[in-house]
Amino acid sequence: MVVVEETDPRFYVAESKLPGAGFGVFTKVKVNKGDFLEIIGVCVKFGGMADKCTHYANAYKFAAEPDGQFVHSLVPMGLGGIVNQANEKSQQNVAIMHLPETVRCDTCNGTCKVDNGTFIAVCGKCEGKGMMPRPKRNPHAIRVAYVAIRDIEPGEEVLGNYNKKLGQMAADGTSWTSEDQEEWDKFLKRKLYGLEVLTG
Repeated sequence: MVVVEETDPRFYVAESKLPGAGFGVFTKVKVNKGDFLEIIGVCVKFGGMADKCTHYANAYKFAAEPDGQFVHSLVPMGLGGIVNQANEKSQQNVAIMHLPETVRCDTCNGTCKVDNGTFIAVCGKCEGKGMMPRPKRNPHAIRVAYVAIRDIEPGEEVLGNYNKKLGQMAADGTSWTSEDQEEWDKFLKRKLYGLEVLTG
């Protein structure tokens, strides 16, 4: 049995300040720009049986892979599933991003090297690669996260935009290229966030 539990102590759930939004996520402590809230849950293969059987969560699913690959959907089961959308850019304090799979080694800061199987620089912790797998705060996290785009003060509601690039283009009235339209159509076909109503 897989048991998923939200463990990030920096946030709490309360009634959203947005009218009619229900619950929202708020900060207990200051969250600095660049820090992130991991979106935890389970992944299902896009278009597969498990994806169809979790249709009730379509309005909340996230694309698990970056760059529009659309291989898996993440069904959120923690705080990331109830972060609300703010349509006004000035209200947004987080953005959906995919975190890197690896980070610089925290011991050698990327300077560790191997020559003929022998470590010739500092640490050996990263096996001479200079990089390590990105540590997770929660074992049920993948690469998708809400990343703070500015400092968020204690008690402030965490607000984002479910599709930052396309949503902002629409808000700004920017002209779309045919590639932008193709990306938007592909995104709508995933039936995420309830946006498929826009095609009807």
